[in-house]
Parts: sequence; structure tokens; C-alpha cells
Amino acid sequence: MKKKVVVLQNKLLHYRLHFYKLLGKSVDLTVVHSGDLSASQDGFVNKVVSCYKVGPFRIQKYSFSDIQSADVVIGMFDLSWLTIMYIFFRCKLQKKKFIWWGLDRGNSDLAFRVKLLVCKFSDSVIFYNDLAKANVEQITGPSPRYEVANNTFDVGVNLLISDIQNSDRKNLIFVGSFDYRKRLDLLVKGFSEYRDLLEDYQLVLIGDGDCFYSIKTLISKLRLEESVRLVGRVNDPAQLAAYYRDSLISVSYGQAGLAVLQSLGNGVPFVTTANAISGGEICNIRDGITGFLVNGGIDSFYEYIVMVTQDEDLASKLRVNALNYYKQNCTIDSMVGSFLKVID
Repeated sequence: MKKKVVVLQNKLLHYRLHFYKLLGKSVDLTVVHSGDLSASQDGFVNKVVSCYKVGPFRIQKYSFSDIQSADVVIGMFDLSWLTIMYIFFRCKLQKKKFIWWGLDRGNSDLAFRVKLLVCKFSDSVIFYNDLAKANVEQITGPSPRYEVANNTFDVGVNLLISDIQNSDRKNLIFVGSFDYRKRLDLLVKGFSEYRDLLEDYQLVLIGDGDCFYSIKTLISKLRLEESVRLVGRVNDPAQLAAYYRDSLISVSYGQAGLAVLQSLGNGVPFVTTANAISGGEICNIRDGITGFLVNGGIDSFYEYIVMVTQDEDLASKLRVNALNYYKQNCTIDSMVGSFLKVID
């Protein structure tokens, strides 16, 4: 008989659906959350509950019968979601297995210290990546209760090395939300300044968001309509794969999020700055191997890009490394395997 597993989250994200579907093949899975995605899903029970805000805290209204009947409970590690914290202590009293998912340092040292204290009483802790685990182990030391399930999602393709060997790639690609923090303005201005060296290439920007129209205006001001392409938002993995097939390299000056995994899974190396905003996904960029982590300003950033455009052997090597790294470390199957390891 399958173990009954309940996952407690703030919301159900679309890119998690394939992960939960695969996990649900091995366990009797229910995902409880307060998000907008309320439609029924294949492979698991999708349960939406109401949520109330009290100051900086969130309180979800659960049916505790779901928790009571579970063999294992997995909770999002965010102290501000008080109901999940309550469920953790309730599980400890009832000697029910509870697993924290997503421990990282965060922005508050106090909250991090509280999390480390809570961890001492948890059955297992799942980290998003090796860097988050290493940061905790520096304080607590190694523990058999710690497991890494690399934060990733299904890219919709299963490429072979032969699939990415084409050298006729003329796009530099950005995929993600148009957030001011990502400094898309610097990315576009830098492309303009290096236009002579990149005259055979097109900068393709996929996504939408707060600064979409300001970026559109900037492109027009710099007269880049022919060389910078604004695509808009694309969620379909097959459509994104088509754009990646024509792309030499992924570029993001200010952020390195889940787009890193998406890029590597499509066999496209990733270039960002060493201090880019990241939830830890940046640790999948191995400098000079699966992409580049650039120290310095926008000029240094584009010097690396130009270097790749002028060295076909380097570009090919980076693509092979990117795809191999994803297959070895970041597939959905490996993420599911890590969860099953701690569940069992």
C-alpha cells in the first residue's frame, strides 16, 4: 500500500505540477495550499484552503483529518506561515513523520537561527540545492537527516548531445519576468554598445512584467527594433524549447533563478553576474563549465558574451556541459528520487 503523504504549501505553482504528478505515482499524495490553481490534477489531490493574514503572518484553515490520516507530512519552511508551524509541533506530539522543505538562510538572521533550532526536532530536511545545505552544515555539521532535492522543473524535452551540436545559433536569450531588479535596462543598453561585435546576433527577451513597456520604449529609443526581439510571455515548454534551439547562450544580468535550470535542461549555458539575485539556483552555474559568473559591470558581462560568440569550440563545449550537468543533477526524476528517499 502506498504511503499517504500531505504537502503543505502557500500556493501550487504551475511548474510544480509535473513533479507532483510523478511523486504521486509512488505515494498517495495530497497537496494543500491557498493558491489560485484550484482545478483537479492528475496523479495527486489538489486541495485549496482559505488563508488569513494577521500582520506579517499567514494562517491557513485546514481540515485536520487530512493531517491525521497522513503517514508523512512535508511542510514549506517559512516561519510566517503559522499553521504549518502548528502542524509541525502537532506531528511531533503524535510521533508522525514531518519533513521540512526549503530551508535556506533568507534575509533574517533571527529567523534563520529559529529555523536551525526547529530543525533539531525534525525528522528530515530537504534543501533546494547544495549551497543551502552547505550553509547549514557550516553551523550544525553534517547530518544524515539532510537531503538535497535540486529545485528544478520539467523542461519538456529530453535532448541528446547530438541534438545540441548545431552551430547555427544566432540568439542571445533571456527568459523570465520583467522585474526592475533584473536590470533588463542594462542588458539592452549593453547590447546596444556592443552591437558592432554582435551584429550577427539577436537579443530575444521572453516574458512580461512591470518594466515590459519601459524596456519596449528603451529598445525604440536606441533603435534596436531589428536586433532586440520582445516575444512576451511563453509558458509552453515546447515553444520555449524552440527558442532555446536557436540560442547560443542565456543572459541575465541581475538575477539567476529557475531560468538557470530551464536553460541548462535545453542545453544552453547561462551567463549572469556573480552577485545576481538568486534563490540558490545560481550554484548550478559552474563558472567556465556550464556558463559564466561575471565579476564587474555590464562591459565585463558583454566581454564574456562576445568571447563565446567568437569561439565555436567553447560554445559547443559549454552546451554539452550544460546538458550533461542537468541530466546528472537536475532532472525531475532525481528530484522525486530525493523526496522518496526521505519519505521512506
